[in-house]
Amino acid sequence: MKTLSSVVRTLLVLGIVSLILPQSTAACPYCFGAGAAESSMADGLKMAIASLVGVTGTVLGAFAFFFFRLLRRSEGALDSSEKSQTLDSRR
Repeated sequence: MKTLSSVVRTLLVLGIVSLILPQSTAACPYCFGAGAAESSMADGLKMAIASLVGVTGTVLGAFAFFFFRLLRRSEGALDSSEKSQTLDSRR
């Protein structure tokens, strides 16, 4: 509970600071849309964002697949151990 209250307190302080100092939380001109839409810098920024999202999504997807696979294997191991215990008890 102590950790949760410190997280809530931190988020509250950050929210208040963003309301008091809105200039520090504003986006850059290119992200906000004030920059030239067809400039090479905007194209590079779009490609950088797409590649970062792609790499992050791939890594997170691989972790999810790995843990899902571990879950299925552990369920299979539990099922096979239960079957072997019932066969041993019949003998």
